[in-house]
Amino acid sequence: MVVAGQALIDGVIERVTQKAVSIIRPSDVSEYLVNHADLTGPVELAAADAAARFAMARLSLQLYQDPEIDDHYLVLTLSLDSFDENVAEAIANMHAHLATQLVNKSGWLQISPTFRV
Repeated sequence: MVVAGQALIDGVIERVTQKAVSIIRPSDVSEYLVNHADLTGPVELAAADAAARFAMARLSLQLYQDPEIDDHYLVLTLSLDSFDENVAEAIANMHAHLATQLVNKSGWLQISPTFRV
């Protein structure tokens, strides 16, 4: 586990929000990034990638905590109006690129699409 200073994490969160990503429960996300500082680069890259690929999506970043087991990780949610082959391909490309960024990291970041009704 890599531990980072709060100033570094605050900067990461600020840059992520500048990419139009809402942070859900910022203190939870911040604490996770303090304890998994090696994820700061992948988080910033994923936020920038999502903002570029899905300009019309609502983007949010939050900490997922499993209620039954001790499992928690960050989730970048893409809230989309529709789903088609282009969206599926873009998400698959994001996952493939993100997977290379997460090798040997102390934490995890998941990309999760949702669809507005």
